[in-house]
Amino acid sequence: MPQAYALTEASTALPTIVDAAMQGDVSILTTHNQPVAVILSYATYQHLTARLALFMQLSPLIATQLAYTRDRSPLRPDAVFD
Repeated sequence: MPQAYALTEASTALPTIVDAAMQGDVSILTTHNQPVAVILSYATYQHLTARLALFMQLSPLIATQLAYTRDRSPLRPDAVFD
């Protein structure tokens, strides 16, 4: 389970957070007890972004011309992200 750090304490714990990331651990930064950022190793980041790019390239929808519009309505107030 990722370790969570309040943004105010993360600045003093940064060496520990970076060491943990280099060991493969993930840390979550929070503000007002809400997650706002994730710290992970650069190798993990590269792995995740490469997989996403490959997924997009292999998608059967790549050759189609989809017409879509983005829903710009605000999030539901009861939406929970865990």
